[in-house]
Amino acid sequence: MAFDPDQYLSSKKPKSAFDPDAYLASKSQEQPQELSAIDQIKRGAINTGKGLVAGAADIGATLMTPFDALGMTGRTTAERRQAINEFAGDSGVSQTGRVLSNIAGTAGIGNVLAKGAQKIAPMAPEIAASLRSGGLTTGAPTARALSAQGVQNAATRVAGGAVSGAAMAGAINPEDAGTGAVIGGAIPIVGKVAGEAGKSIGKAFTASPEVSQLAQKAKELGIEIPADRLANSKMLDATAASLNYVPFSGRIATETKMNDQIKTALSKTFGENTPHLSKDLIAKTQAKLGKGFDEFLTTNKIKVDQQLWDDLQGNLAKAKNELSADNYRVVENQVKDLWDKIDGGMIDGQAAYNVKKTLDRLGKGNGNEAFHAKQVRDSLMNSVLRSTTPDEASAFTELKRKYANLKAVEKLAGNTAEGDISMARLGNLDSRNPEVSDIAKIAATFAKGRESPHGAMQRVTIGGGVTALGGGLAAGIAAPVAVGLTGGRLANMALNSDALKRLIVSQPQNGNRLADLLANPAVRAIPQALQSR
Repeated sequence: MAFDPDQYLSSKKPKSAFDPDAYLASKSQEQPQELSAIDQIKRGAINTGKGLVAGAADIGATLMTPFDALGMTGRTTAERRQAINEFAGDSGVSQTGRVLSNIAGTAGIGNVLAKGAQKIAPMAPEIAASLRSGGLTTGAPTARALSAQGVQNAATRVAGGAVSGAAMAGAINPEDAGTGAVIGGAIPIVGKVAGEAGKSIGKAFTASPEVSQLAQKAKELGIEIPADRLANSKMLDATAASLNYVPFSGRIATETKMNDQIKTALSKTFGENTPHLSKDLIAKTQAKLGKGFDEFLTTNKIKVDQQLWDDLQGNLAKAKNELSADNYRVVENQVKDLWDKIDGGMIDGQAAYNVKKTLDRLGKGNGNEAFHAKQVRDSLMNSVLRSTTPDEASAFTELKRKYANLKAVEKLAGNTAEGDISMARLGNLDSRNPEVSDIAKIAATFAKGRESPHGAMQRVTIGGGVTALGGGLAAGIAAPVAVGLTGGRLANMALNSDALKRLIVSQPQNGNRLADLLANPAVRAIPQALQSR
């Protein structure tokens, strides 16, 4: 194909000529540059001020309506309100300021109406109370809904709400008085239904006083209880159970941490600080406490006082009445052995300790003499405390406390090196030691989830919901798997949040909060204020 110069040159020409008008028009449509932070603050302050002034002008326009109608102002009400709207503008900041100003100007109308009603009908305080509260209360005693008194109370509340609603809306714009009456009359009914629903929901998510008290004890011991273990809520139980099947949700770590904290609190009752309660640890702790016990008894002399004499004589008298001659002689010989060791009104610590060890051995028997041997031993130990200084007695009492707690949990210790004790066995432990008993109750109440291990479908359903929730939050940002993991993590964080736990352990006054919110004059005035927009 031959080269065509004309065709070549024509292909190099611009497809369209430069159009100055089109160019300038495109430039005029470019977005203006963003305002600086200072300019934005200035504009926000101006718009807020305009909104506040416009809100006050709304009420002023209502007051000027009759004068406008009589031609005394030279303008109509419609022109006045149009001017207010143009002045306020349509920015969100301005409209917010306008509503706030409307609320401030109308919030006290209920009290004004109530005072007027008191003068007109002083014998009907229920009417004044209904106007003052916007229909949420009449001040009359609670009555059944379908009783005559209940119907009368309801009618009074609806009427009070309608009148106050009409007055609030009418103060802003007389044309909206009818709508305000409808809204105001509906609020008492909505508030009643919402209040009852709130009470039911609040009860389902509120811990019992007993559980709240035990949760506080756990907190003092450094044990963090997740929210689902505080409230008897099937939804929270199923959610928590499902999180065990969501990888990286953190739920397994949460439960492991709580169990370790329970075991650590248990170890602290006998002077240790570890979640690993192995048989080896128990043996070493027992030897350590026993050494301190022995050192105290062998190095402190016992003062033979009247109390010791009376106690031992009383022990022998009971033993003589209840034991055979041979068994009584066993107990009597230990008391005589003590008397033989008195030297200058004192008994040497080592000598008393030898008698105490014999009494310990006798006390481990199953016969009646074992009980009386322990009674003699206790009388001897009490005399030890009376023979020492207060500080020494306190230290010895602390040793006895730790040793008793250690013996109470000795059988729970595991055989492994880490000694992972069973929460179920701890929860079933019946101990007379208050500290150990409290921790056993905490384990029984909180360590095991309420969700049945057979609720697989429920867990899968809730698990899917957790994943979907995470998906909704992070759609378009991460892959579905990552979304599910994020949702599980967030759900577990919620169950561990102090805010949710405080809500659950607080007593059931939470159910009334919605009704209290509706009773607030500011909240009640919002729908009426918005009618003028």
